[in-house]
Amino acid sequence: MNQKKIRVLGIAPYDGIRLAMLKEAPYYPQLSLDVYTGDLEEGLQIVKEMDLANYDVIISRGGTADLIRSFAEIPVISIQISVYDILRTLKMAENYTMKLAITGFPAITKPAHILCDLLQNHMDIFTIESREEVGPLLEKLVASGFHGLICDNITHTTAREMGIDAFLVTSGPDGIQQAFEQVLYLTRSYSRIRQENQYLKAFGQDSGEQLIVLSPDGDLDYYTGARPLDSMLDLLRPHISQVTYGRVSQFFINHSSRLYQISARKLSGDAQDMTVFRCQSYLIPAVAKNHGIRVVSNVECAHLFQQSFFSLSGAMGELEQKVRAIASTGQSVMILGEPGTGKVQIARALYLYSNQPFQPMISIDCDLMNERSWDFLFEHASSPLSNQHGTIYFQHLESIPEKRQIQLLAALAETNLANRMQLLFSCSFTEGKPLNRVAALIQDRIGCQILSLPTLRSRQDEIPSLASLYLSSLNMELGKQIIGPELDASRMMQRYDWPGNYMQFKQILGELAVLTDASYIRSSDVSEMLSRERSLHPDYQPQILPDNASMTLEEITLQAVTQTLKKCGQNQSAAAKMLGISRSTLWRYMKQLEEK
Repeated sequence: MNQKKIRVLGIAPYDGIRLAMLKEAPYYPQLSLDVYTGDLEEGLQIVKEMDLANYDVIISRGGTADLIRSFAEIPVISIQISVYDILRTLKMAENYTMKLAITGFPAITKPAHILCDLLQNHMDIFTIESREEVGPLLEKLVASGFHGLICDNITHTTAREMGIDAFLVTSGPDGIQQAFEQVLYLTRSYSRIRQENQYLKAFGQDSGEQLIVLSPDGDLDYYTGARPLDSMLDLLRPHISQVTYGRVSQFFINHSSRLYQISARKLSGDAQDMTVFRCQSYLIPAVAKNHGIRVVSNVECAHLFQQSFFSLSGAMGELEQKVRAIASTGQSVMILGEPGTGKVQIARALYLYSNQPFQPMISIDCDLMNERSWDFLFEHASSPLSNQHGTIYFQHLESIPEKRQIQLLAALAETNLANRMQLLFSCSFTEGKPLNRVAALIQDRIGCQILSLPTLRSRQDEIPSLASLYLSSLNMELGKQIIGPELDASRMMQRYDWPGNYMQFKQILGELAVLTDASYIRSSDVSEMLSRERSLHPDYQPQILPDNASMTLEEITLQAVTQTLKKCGQNQSAAAKMLGISRSTLWRYMKQLEEK
């Protein structure tokens, strides 16, 4: 007779642990594993929505495990952080050039102290004892000049929300194996109790429906299926006093894009009367949207920005301070930059940092608009141009048809739109080429703040740091432990011109992370990938040296220095590296330029 498997519910704070748990599960045939990704309250909410009668035990990690333990009536086992997990993260952070600290609960900081002593690494270490300490501590660290953290998941989440660079200490297979071994040991004691509870739950099941029983005070007493959301209970509680004995009350409520048909009745209990709600749900059809016009909430916009390459890699850099300063003024902004420089993400940051982020952001993608959408925008009474407050973001200005350019300029001039709403515009712009006509006219009419985004090739000296931070997030997503690129691979990335800028860099790093089966990204893989990119961008050939035979060698050299400095945003270190000369040699050429 086959022994029944132990049913395990896994709640992974990040997707990398979920993948690692799935990878280790086949080595434990006694276990049947279902695993979901959810951090802290999100993980707890997943558990609340599950029917725990279907599981014997829950596995999670750190603060998420602690939150679940306060709610669940079945055992919760925590994945422990090993010494190797911390050592691997310390190694990954070696390329990070800014001031770095280790922060977290004692599970992180105790082994970190030991490792730093052994490695003679004098890194600052800060221990927290509760979740409430995280925010104030990080504010103090930022004020003290720290730019990055090596931390646990709770601290990592708060750091990302605050815009602080963070390397998460990820869990390797050894910690997951230990958790599975604890499951095998503990669940035997709970199997009979759980079986009895499942029998009781089975009596209340109603096919295709959910039963929810509330006390006179509105407390949840019983339910079938997944645990109802608190927001659902808030909608049911006002009806408790309206339900009477001897008759069934029926009504409808809308919740989470679904329509619920409710039948409610009173039942007499041993201690007090209960109200039973029988809930049948129906999906509400989605309303068709106008092509190219999208309304984005604050929560969705914050999620999209925090999960973007700009946020995960720290690519905003010194630009963040300027973005915050401009956003606080509420003025219209024209965002200019080459393709791939993150214009959409900068627009989201401007919206989130503004003084009205709780109004939705209306995004108008001029590249996706059709005739019907343009007609709606300029002629319909419900057009977002009629709003009195909020943010409108016009994306891809260069794609506006000439007929619609005139209508947009008229709307800006005649409706006082720039004074009613925060206006954001973005347009592709390459240095040395004229600004798009409609962008230039808008700038002339309403006087936007200009925000020029730097290219990736102007920040070549930062490429190793950007790569390390983004690989840290990819390790979470893919369940890998990549430390970084080999030295030669990193140099290849710094020498490449990146015509697609940050988006191309993100794509290449993502492909390399998927392909890599070792701790380091190999130089051969980077060489092959960049060779492919050069063939995909044959028209991009940066011209440093002028094609002019009449110039002297000195004139050619000085012009090359001038063009390279301009290309690198006057960053002397990057320019010297691109020219293959020392900074002192570059300085001598610059002195010659000043004397001319």
